[in-house]
Amino acid sequence: MMAAMRDGLLKIVLLLWALPLVLFWGWYGLSVNGVDFGTVLLSRELNELVFRLYGQMLGVAPDKVPAMIAGACVIDTGVIGAIAAWRWRALWYPPAAGFVAARLAGLSRGGEGEGGAPATAGQDGRAHPAE
Repeated sequence: MMAAMRDGLLKIVLLLWALPLVLFWGWYGLSVNGVDFGTVLLSRELNELVFRLYGQMLGVAPDKVPAMIAGACVIDTGVIGAIAAWRWRALWYPPAAGFVAARLAGLSRGGEGEGGAPATAGQDGRAHPAE
């Protein structure tokens, strides 16, 4: 019961993280390219005003603010992704560990071909699995 409630809480956190990102970058993408659909909210002028205000508050040039926001979004995404991966590791870790173990076992067999058959070199010098 408690685990289900925590998973539900994490889904809410993911939604509360993703929704503002989608809204902000959607607004930014539309307004910076002048796709305003006749509204002031999506206009290029409002975009420039908002970033000029943010630039003045932060003491940086307005054209550097979108890159700073993008960097913050990347860091936030990494933190939220790490938290989600840790919470849901029971779903992804066993298959990933099995996949890695199978690949490492294939490498330790010394270049065997598919199905465990020894690899043979073709005329071009590349190894091909035995048929």
